[in-house]
Amino acid sequence: MLKRDIVIIDSGIDNSCEKYADGVGIEYSTFGLTIVDDYSDELGHGSTVFAIINKSNTDNSLYIIKVPDLNRNGDEECLLYALNYILENIDCRIINMSLGIKTGEKLAELYDICKKITDKGVVIVAAFDNDGCFSFPAAFDCVIGVDGRTEIRKNQDFIFIESSPINILAKGNVQRIRIHKDKGLLTGGASIACAYVTSYLAENISRISNTSDALELLKENSIFVLKNETKIPKRNGKIFTISKAAVFPFSKEMHSFLRYSDYLSFDIVNYYDVKYSGRVGRKLSSFCNEAPSSRRIMNIEQLNYDEIDCVILGHLDELNSIMGKNFREEIIHKAAEYHVNIFSFDPLDDYLEYLNKHGMMYYYPEVTADDIADFTSGKLYKIPKPVVGIFGTSSKQGKFTLQIAIKRE
Repeated sequence: MLKRDIVIIDSGIDNSCEKYADGVGIEYSTFGLTIVDDYSDELGHGSTVFAIINKSNTDNSLYIIKVPDLNRNGDEECLLYALNYILENIDCRIINMSLGIKTGEKLAELYDICKKITDKGVVIVAAFDNDGCFSFPAAFDCVIGVDGRTEIRKNQDFIFIESSPINILAKGNVQRIRIHKDKGLLTGGASIACAYVTSYLAENISRISNTSDALELLKENSIFVLKNETKIPKRNGKIFTISKAAVFPFSKEMHSFLRYSDYLSFDIVNYYDVKYSGRVGRKLSSFCNEAPSSRRIMNIEQLNYDEIDCVILGHLDELNSIMGKNFREEIIHKAAEYHVNIFSFDPLDDYLEYLNKHGMMYYYPEVTADDIADFTSGKLYKIPKPVVGIFGTSSKQGKFTLQIAIKRE
């Protein structure tokens, strides 16, 4: 097995630099991906990364794996091929990947090969995407993910981030990198920041035996540590099993229960409303043709709690305001008496102590700022499948109904 200190997976290196590193190229052929002897750089990207890493690390042996332009199709296959080649053929200490993919069908395979490599004590340093997207393998927990920052001015100044997919922020401003004495390139971004991190680790390679060591070294010598306290989302209950439910009130949100009842895993015993709504006594079939003609909307005052194990509460603030009565509180107290659970469309923050005291199961859907991770630099995940969005300008356009209808089709 070939022994090298650092492997750089990139677009190759300039021909004038080949005396400083050997390597191979990966190309697409009729039979798929294959190894070739040519690792010359036509793009300039790999040469820039190599120049940064090689500049102050002449004692470390470097190896180049040239990969095709990752903007073309098949990029994840190419990364898998390159990493498998390293695993099977090269005994190294650090792998620099100033590149990555935003999404793919084989991210699980990509993670597995990265984990196999890092479990051997090899440190993988990878760059994030420059356009605000999480990219891989940088976002993997077994890889040191690097993002660039223009406000960091020195090559070996780093900001360490705790509890984040982004581990290190490094110098990423546009700068001129000299590839050799007669040639330089103007470039910047996370790719360059990644190379600076690898260069620093290479200078201290004797102090590193695994990824944990590398992270600890970077943290100890960073100019600043961003401490990300793990957020604990507010407890809004947990999903529980429903067998027989009552629905109140019979508002527009509840029409979907009636119209698409065949999707439910439980029975709805009755639909209820207040007698002043004008809906009590009306046949359900007048709202949905498929509903049994014998069933009618019932008065909430006639709700028999012995027949159900859950009350599904719709939005009640407007009804409470009009009626001058707190239906939510009244029903929760009654449900506690009969050991009936609550599923609510609105938050139940004011009743959590009461619900927990009486051992009731409850749930209400809610998304708050506590559900959003900090210190991700605004990066979002690229969604690999097409997404249909349903949008509207008022609360009575049937947006949710349309979503269920599309699901049915």
